[in-house]
Amino acid sequence: MFPLPAFRQETAVCGDLAQRIAARHDLVEVLNRLPYMALILTGAREVIFANRALLDTVGLAGIETALGSRPGELLLCVNSRAHADGCGGMDGCRHCQALQTILDCLDQRRSVVREARVTTRVEGRLAAFDLRVTAAPLSLNGHDLAMVFFEDIGARKRREHLESIFLHDLLNTVGGLQLLAERLKHDPAQVSAAELERLVQLLTDEIRAQRLLIEAERGELQRNIQCVPVRDLVDDTLAGIREWSARRGVTIAAELPPAPVYLATDPLVARRVLLNAVKNAVEASGAGASVRLGVADAPAAVAVTVWNAGAMAEPARHQVFQRSFSTKGEGRGLGAYSMRLLMENYLGGTVGFTSSADTGTLFTLTFPSMQSYLAGGS
Repeated sequence: MFPLPAFRQETAVCGDLAQRIAARHDLVEVLNRLPYMALILTGAREVIFANRALLDTVGLAGIETALGSRPGELLLCVNSRAHADGCGGMDGCRHCQALQTILDCLDQRRSVVREARVTTRVEGRLAAFDLRVTAAPLSLNGHDLAMVFFEDIGARKRREHLESIFLHDLLNTVGGLQLLAERLKHDPAQVSAAELERLVQLLTDEIRAQRLLIEAERGELQRNIQCVPVRDLVDDTLAGIREWSARRGVTIAAELPPAPVYLATDPLVARRVLLNAVKNAVEASGAGASVRLGVADAPAAVAVTVWNAGAMAEPARHQVFQRSFSTKGEGRGLGAYSMRLLMENYLGGTVGFTSSADTGTLFTLTFPSMQSYLAGGS
């Protein structure tokens, strides 16, 4: 079934249906009063109506320029823009719950409701939507259509993230501090300053990471680009995770070039991105496994790679960068999503990966080199 057929009806057919919808003044008025986005689609998933909330969201004055497009194209979904056939044109689109909701509605002629994640790119910047998608059948002069409603549930998903990840991890660290305080009370000699410092650092890192993500999603993050030796970035990152990795039975090895390599990046943000990549690799590895870091230097860019022997399942490969998606269970996502958000929106870099049973999983973080940064006059 996927990728879906590229067939589209003639523009005149969509235009005629759009005029028929526009003539239904009562329906148009109700849809335009909705506080959330709404579309009416043909049986081939072509847009023939978009309400005011949706047009305002995507920055269009009217339906004319969107007529005949498909939902992912109108919402600027990154996958719809990566293939000539647009929305539904990629094999990975089979995992899009928004698309599946629409297809089930059109095929079964019944109302369907699902939660979906859509990643968009507007003027070069990534943005993510968590949506509750409702599709309901509509008949018009013998044409089987679908009304589709997109309710933004991002605030709820962010609250779930705060409760299930941030507060959970925070309480774990605080619990460790409480146990340490009990030991300090009964036998101070058995408590090392290094252990106390480690727990305090973990607590601080969790709070900083949460604040970093919030500021990045709001577009408020201020970057501080510096000349950063790649060795310092790797060493500082691994210093904060080696002990945790060792407790899981996973070793981390880094192979760095002998000559100095310099990045043009914000060291705090870059460290968080690399930390997430290494942490994901460790979590995907079993006891006795290893995670390997490498560096490939070029005049324009520096690639830092993170490898583990495991392979992602096919659904995960297509959804790993989506907000709220996780291979570790409901409410555990944001690691790879935040890596891509920070790299592409703030550091001027990219994040990519390959994954197979034969070669394992390799994430590549590509940073601007200091040479290219200075040459660009930034």
